[in-house]
Amino acid sequence: MAELYVVDAHALIELQAMNLPRQILNQVLEEMTELVRLQKLCFPGPVMKFCKKFACDEVVTVWVNAVAGHRRKKTVDAEFQTQVLDICDEIAGPDDPDESASAPLFVAAMSLELCSACDDVVIVTVRSRRACASPRPVI
Repeated sequence: MAELYVVDAHALIELQAMNLPRQILNQVLEEMTELVRLQKLCFPGPVMKFCKKFACDEVVTVWVNAVAGHRRKKTVDAEFQTQVLDICDEIAGPDDPDESASAPLFVAAMSLELCSACDDVVIVTVRSRRACASPRPVI
């Protein structure tokens, strides 16, 4: 079974913050675009909102918006959001009217939902700054 990647907003923001040479960043985004096209990479809507809110004019935000319509999965069933909150209620952003702070909740719930459909799911995120002096995307 092929792996399906669910990307967290923090990983996208960190990708931009790594200050890769433009050519390499473009190559990484092209490869990610191909994964979206092949239905092997997706992200929930709040990831887009988070990128727009915290990296408005950045290349990764342009990329997220460009590939958004081609994602295999775009929404998350409320049942899976509830399951995630039952396990870890602090994952949701308090009083988050635009859902941007709740992106991690939606990533976890989407991953859980895809796992329930027998997909081999990998969450792409970053290590917490508290746990690592130099966070990098983690797969």
